Amino acid sequence: MLATRDGPVPVRELILEDEGKHHEVTLWREAALEELALSQLTEITHLKIVSTKRQERKFNSTVHTTLKKPEKKNRCGIEVVGVSAGSNTTLLLTEDMEELIVPHNVWSGDTEKLIKHLPFIVNIFYEEGVICSIESPAFAEA
Repeated sequence: MLATRDGPVPVRELILEDEGKHHEVTLWREAALEELALSQLTEITHLKIVSTKRQERKFNSTVHTTLKKPEKKNRCGIEVVGVSAGSNTTLLLTEDMEELIVPHNVWSGDTEKLIKHLPFIVNIFYEEGVICSIESPAFAEA
């Protein structure tokens, strides 16, 4: 907190590194209260460049500054060699004999049709190890 004539104001000092260069950023008010984590990708918008007493440049937040954590979904293609359907899940067996349990609210296909087309490749989108969605193969959508 920094004391001002209008009362205490939350302030957070950051040092960002990009290609070996360090950039000082001061976040004020609401921006200073946002949750940040080391090595977590965060997009900071609407910063103002200011000069310091040492003729160096630093960045300050403004009333328009926002901090956004981009949705990071990883994608991978897997070869499915086995399929089984449960009451609320579909089990996919990969070529590496790894079992992927997929809730029906994420993806479910016609098991008989999937079995007829084994092996097949699907694209899986996941976030932090949790499957978010599966891109169905063309034959499964017909």
